[in-house]
Amino acid sequence: MKSVFTILTTMIAAAAIMMNTATAQIVQAMPSPYCKITQKIGVTEVTLDYSRPGVKDRTVYGDLVPYGKIWRFGANQSTKITFGDDVKLEGQEIPKGTYAFYAIPGETEWTIMVYKDLKLGGYVAKYDKENELTRFTVKSSRLADKVETMNLYIAHARNNSAYLNLDWENTRVSMKVEVNTNEKVEASIEKVLAGPTSNDYYAAARFYYENDKDMDQALEWITKAVDMHDGAFWKATWKARILAKMDKKDDAIKAAKMAIEWAEKAENSDYVKMNKDIIAELE
Repeated sequence: MKSVFTILTTMIAAAAIMMNTATAQIVQAMPSPYCKITQKIGVTEVTLDYSRPGVKDRTVYGDLVPYGKIWRFGANQSTKITFGDDVKLEGQEIPKGTYAFYAIPGETEWTIMVYKDLKLGGYVAKYDKENELTRFTVKSSRLADKVETMNLYIAHARNNSAYLNLDWENTRVSMKVEVNTNEKVEASIEKVLAGPTSNDYYAAARFYYENDKDMDQALEWITKAVDMHDGAFWKATWKARILAKMDKKDDAIKAAKMAIEWAEKAENSDYVKMNKDIIAELE
């Protein structure tokens, strides 16, 4: 006769097998595989997030995808596009962000809709024009070779422009994307050539103070940080601390008093008290 322990062990093992069987899932390929690609146009990052249906011996446009009706621009969930900066799409201003794409295909001309609701998916019966950012029309063209799997991609990428292309079956739809590469690069050049910011000097000075490094250098940096940021009571407080650590009591008290004046204007009682404590310790 089996022991109670043996019976319980057998029952637990059987239960574990049943649970694993119940939760196991068959791994299988998706009919319309998911795709996510990122491409830079100049210095602007563009990400395409969509599913790729296949032709599969069907007539796509005019049948599977009817003319004159709203289509999700792909399969499964709605096709999404993310612009890392403000862009123009076929001349339309598109702010930085993520949008869904919908279209109304025609035999020679398509209406493209940039949609703000990312959750609509394929429920186009509930499509709400109020959620459109913009819409525009583009001409479609015919491809010599059949494209079996829908392909959405960035083509002809240059510094200031590219084309967002949709190829499927024997049709191509192409939209021009324009970016402000020149403006962004100019702004970057100006920022770098202008030198460190007040916050850069402040961070460097704090690091030197907290790690017992060269206090003369820390004082130089914190002085620049304070001079560049009038009213920054927290930076003036750190100047007082650095001066106190250097045993420059009179200068430290002066810096603490300046911090108190600025903190009072900002109605920050915590920093007022903090600097009064610094002065009390020094006097």
